[in-house]
Parts: sequence; C-alpha cells; structure tokens
Amino acid sequence: MNSDETGHNRDGKNQWMWGFISNTAAHFSIHASRGKKVLRAIMGDFKNIVVSDRYAAYNIFDSDQRQMCWAHLKRDFTKLSEKENKIIARIGKNLLKSESAIFKMMNTSVLSLTI
Repeated sequence: MNSDETGHNRDGKNQWMWGFISNTAAHFSIHASRGKKVLRAIMGDFKNIVVSDRYAAYNIFDSDQRQMCWAHLKRDFTKLSEKENKIIARIGKNLLKSESAIFKMMNTSVLSLTI
C-alpha cells in the first residue's frame, strides 16, 4: 500500500489530503490532522507493506512493514553523490547505480511476465 499526505488551505484552515493506493484500490480523504490518528482510523489493523516517506506518523507500523519511498531514497543518493567528500560522493554514486540496476531488473521481469 502506497501512502502519502499533502497539505492545503481550505477556507483559511490547514487541511491534509491523505492518499492510500494499492494495485486494486485507491482511497483519498481530507482531514484536519496529519497525525497518526488518521492512519489508525483509515488503516486499522493493516498488516501488509506500507510504502511511505519518513514522516513519523508512519512509525505506527512495524519496521518490517515499512518500505521507504524509492523517489525519496533516490534523492538522498543523489545528494550524497554531489558531496565534496570523495568517499561519500562515491558511495552516493554506487547507490544510484544499484538503484538503477534494481529497477532495470524489475522492469525487465515485469515486461517478460506481460509478453
């Protein structure tokens, strides 16, 4: 289940649109809170994998249920690759290469399943 939330102003009040998307369903709702109470109310006793950013509200899920969003990880790897420290930059570049290889392999597997 992929999950994200984004803030917006409605009639002068901050509100949050939450999105929950899986392969078979999508749920969007607007709440006055960005807190974990919203996650608990919507997700209940969800036991599968949750893909999200590092926002602390998602800590209600066990670490073995959490997958960090690849877009966020890729941004982190890019920042590391641009560091002046050559060792850190090399680590960042290697992480970017690994990320690229993982997605290439995944996309190849998906394509072979659909052909």
